[in-house]
Amino acid sequence: MLNIMQAACAPPSLAVQMSRTGLAYRFEERVGSTKPPIVMLHGLASSMELEDQLAFPDWKPLARKHSLLRFDCRGHGQSRQEVDGDKYTWSVLGHDICQLAKELNLEEVTLAGSSMGAAASLYAALLANSYGLKIKALILMLPPTYGETRKTQAHLYRKYQRIIKTQGTAALIQLWRRSAPTPFFAREFPEAREINFAFFAKQDAESMAAAFLGAADSDFPEATFLQQLKMPTLILSRSDDPAHPIESAHHLKEAITGSHHQHASNASEIRNWSEDISSFLANC
Repeated sequence: MLNIMQAACAPPSLAVQMSRTGLAYRFEERVGSTKPPIVMLHGLASSMELEDQLAFPDWKPLARKHSLLRFDCRGHGQSRQEVDGDKYTWSVLGHDICQLAKELNLEEVTLAGSSMGAAASLYAALLANSYGLKIKALILMLPPTYGETRKTQAHLYRKYQRIIKTQGTAALIQLWRRSAPTPFFAREFPEAREINFAFFAKQDAESMAAAFLGAADSDFPEATFLQQLKMPTLILSRSDDPAHPIESAHHLKEAITGSHHQHASNASEIRNWSEDISSFLANC
């Protein structure tokens, strides 16, 4: 097991394989902050590598003021491959986060997740006490669909899973090419589409099929559970993104007492999220 302070002295791009969870993670630009580290979680079919390629937002400004712990979720990037969809549900990913913190002897962390990572962070925050972990704050970026809107997204993910299983990832990429791009990205960051396609083409097909199935079988915790979350919470959403509708952000804002919601309508506002998060945490 790797001690967190030993890892702090490692090169910025160090990747480490966890013995018990199989998760790969790396520390970036640790600056000796005494504040709890921020555990960063990416979205579905993403990874640390893809986030670095897109740099949207760029986490370097955040890393200059805070300790960041990033890792690839199971079946993504450098982490252990899984072929069982049950291993990819948001609740399982929440356990992964808590287990990682436990293995690193962390007593307190801030969780910052995007899309799938935001949903997993909700579960981790609810599970934290059972692991002896304190959550200082929650940063929920691009909350995914939930409830009734989740049904449509789940149907789409099951379709993606069937295509990968029967035809491979190349067939799914071709389907995406024939489909209209997300309005926000078409307007604000059109080159992201090809970057995502190139990255997805390199991923393990069985793992991605299982990940889509796990996502299809997932939803937010019930509102009665969300109401138990009392830590400072920042919710970040963006416009014109059907997979991450503003209604999801509004739902979390209403359920989590005292939470703050900030909505981005253009790329410039998203690129400022790193500074926005730092400012929010400075007041926690």
